[in-house]
Formats: sequence, structure tokens, C-alpha cells
Amino acid sequence: MSATRLFITSFSCKVIRRNEDTSEDCLHLNVWTPCTEETRPGCRKTVLVFFHGQEFQWGDNNYYDGQWLAGLGQVVVVAPNFRLGAFGFLHIGCPGNVSESNIEGVACAPGNVALDDQRLAVEWIVAHIRSFGGNSTDIVLLGSGSGAWSVGAHMLGATARGPSDQFWKHERFTKVILMSESPLRRRLPARSQALSLRLGCPPEDLAEQLKCLRNKPARAILEQTNQAKDFLFPSLVPTSAEADNVSGTPKGGDLAEDVANWLNTRYGIAVSHHVIEAYRTASVALDGGILLLSVYYLLLR
Repeated sequence: MSATRLFITSFSCKVIRRNEDTSEDCLHLNVWTPCTEETRPGCRKTVLVFFHGQEFQWGDNNYYDGQWLAGLGQVVVVAPNFRLGAFGFLHIGCPGNVSESNIEGVACAPGNVALDDQRLAVEWIVAHIRSFGGNSTDIVLLGSGSGAWSVGAHMLGATARGPSDQFWKHERFTKVILMSESPLRRRLPARSQALSLRLGCPPEDLAEQLKCLRNKPARAILEQTNQAKDFLFPSLVPTSAEADNVSGTPKGGDLAEDVANWLNTRYGIAVSHHVIEAYRTASVALDGGILLLSVYYLLLR
């Protein structure tokens, strides 16, 4: 359960809420369920895991009230929290080319730890959702905005940690829904060094820079992140390592470029007005049209 104090906003739809306070204690999740084994023996509902958006900087799992979806849709809704801004995506790296987690007593800042938070949450869901009336073999991953970017990145990078890591294998999750965002949409720039400079931690000596950042109060880091015009984003960029996971792309190719070239070569789609025209004159089978237009939409965004 969230420790933050909530209040309903002036939105006419009370499904949407926002929190008044914030906290570093964010490794928790909310669960809404229409039934449990105790209230209804044999209760095994589809599990909908929702990752919130807000550009990796704001928001939390209390922004939406999942009770309506759980009750009307008869599904178990789970909304995890994860670290945001500099706390989730600061990417400084390790001194030299060393990849160990600790060098000369200075922990590295490898970046994308928020994605590890998300994975930890899903691991917990797989292991324990049965106690909340959920079916651990029927899990739908849903992301909105930057949350959709995260879900897509997990799917594309399913083999990034090697063949022994099969957690994100597609057989585990029945469906994946990306709403208004995709890891193919844009290349996210690295802005961690700029934030470090604003905090008075120059990058000349990486070990000293990391020590300097760790000595800064969390509130100071948060304030500098909020005041910046440019946000911190994940340092992960889908490229050749993930291209093999996308149907129709050349093996070992550049994912960001090859998908666009494939659409242009196979379907003659090169610019945005082609998509608009396709919606107006579509005569293909429904499933095929949705697949084609959805893939291209992800590229356009």
C-alpha cells in the first residue's frame, strides 16, 4: 500500500487521482481484485499489470484507481511503483571500463535501475498473485506513455542478459499493450552529466564525481531534476541486440532504421500521410491492418 496521502482532483472522472506528497519509499505496488480464493473458491482472474507514464519523471501507482477496472472487467489490476528521474535513470557509469558494482569504495551509477524495479515487481506478481485471486499464467502487461516505453524495452531486450535469462519470454505473458509510446519512438538522449554539473559535481574525475553525487541530499537532486528543462531518460537504446526479437527485421540489424526500411520496402510506407490515407482507404483484413498501422505508428511517435 502507498504511504502517500491522496486527494481526489477536480477531474470529473474519479478514476484519475494524484498524490499530494512524495517519498523515496516507492518499492511497493497496489492490487485491486474482484475476488480471492477465500471469498470465491477457484477464483483465477486475468492479471493486468499497469505501468504509469509521465515521462519517467513524475506520477505513481496512485494516479489511477484500479477498483473500477477490476470490478467491471473482472480482472486483477496491479500497479507497481518504480524509481523516477535521477533516482531511476542517472547514468554515470563506472571508473574506466570496469563493470563491477563497486570500485575503490564508490558504487557505480549504471542507469536504468527503475527498469530493474519494474522487473522485481513483475517477479513478485508472478510468485504471489495467486493469493489475490490472480492467474500467474495469464498476465497482461500494460503501459501508458513512458510506462509503455518501459514495457516495450523489456520485451525487446528479453534476451539481452543472455540465453539463461528467460524471464521476459513471450510465453509467460499473454498480451502486451503499449499505449501512446514505444522504445522505437525515439532515441532518448543522455543528460546525466548535465544534471551532475548543476549539482556541482564536475566529470573530470569519475570516482570523485560519483562520491560528490552520493553526498548530495536527495531533496537537492530532486529539485535540480524538476528544474531542468531536459528530463533524464533511460540510457537503453534498442539496436542490433534486440533486432532479432522483432519479426520482419534483418538478423543483427539496426532496429531503429531497419524496421522503417522494411515498412517502406514491403508496404510503400515512408511518410506520415501514408498512414492517414491507409486508415481512409483500408481494404485489408482487419488483423493485418491493425498490425501494419500499429507498427508504423510506433515508429512515427
